[in-house]
Amino acid sequence: MKKLFTIVATAMMAASLNAQTITLDLTKSTTELTFDSETGAWTGTFDQAQEVIESQSFIFIHNCNPDWYTWWGFTASNSADNSRRSDYITYQYSNMAQGGIVLDEDGSVKRDENGVLEVSAEVPYLVAYYSEYNGKNSTQMIFNDGMAHEVEGVYVNLNSYAYYNVLEGNPYGRTFNREDDKFTLTIHGVKEDETEATVDVTMASYANGDLSVNRGWKYVDLTSLGAVNELYFTMDSSDSGAYGMNTPGYFCLDKLTI
Repeated sequence: MKKLFTIVATAMMAASLNAQTITLDLTKSTTELTFDSETGAWTGTFDQAQEVIESQSFIFIHNCNPDWYTWWGFTASNSADNSRRSDYITYQYSNMAQGGIVLDEDGSVKRDENGVLEVSAEVPYLVAYYSEYNGKNSTQMIFNDGMAHEVEGVYVNLNSYAYYNVLEGNPYGRTFNREDDKFTLTIHGVKEDETEATVDVTMASYANGDLSVNRGWKYVDLTSLGAVNELYFTMDSSDSGAYGMNTPGYFCLDKLTI
């Protein structure tokens, strides 16, 4: 029994030593990422030949219909402009934190002396658009080695279009001003046996006369998902109708870590 314990302990130690932490860093993307100087949008956003954004071990699915000037899944951006625009097409690529998260030399996220995350327009990040009509897992991430990985966490943020819709409303979606209004992101982890685990993230909520909206990058602990072969993301809003959500189904993502 003692010998068996030693063998198991040795194997576990070897696995631990061989484990490698990988943090999404789009400056290392193998997909060419160039950006529109006005909107910050990835120039491949409406290119049907661009089906993925790949960086390190991560593959994020991208889809578009240039004839209808639409895209869904994931695109990339380096926009730091979070201002209110009358034309939502202009600001659908920005986030409220005004840039991507800066990494330190050791690969950890960089913080200032007050512990606040450092962001920069020099650091690209992902923008996602979810619509239930494109399929439940249209906003999907898979691994390029086809293997399962332990997911540690990710940073998410509201994009500007969704933020201002919740705050002020627009012709398509109303302001969040009713008790129990809520805008939720659900992160789904799909395991090797096709079972799923999920983590819910509240992106905006209205309760007791107070509106709480996620402006900055918010860390989400994903260790409860365990080892997964893929992630996909869905959204839900209390402002929904016969055709689904009226709240724009956008969010931003950065520094996914496995």
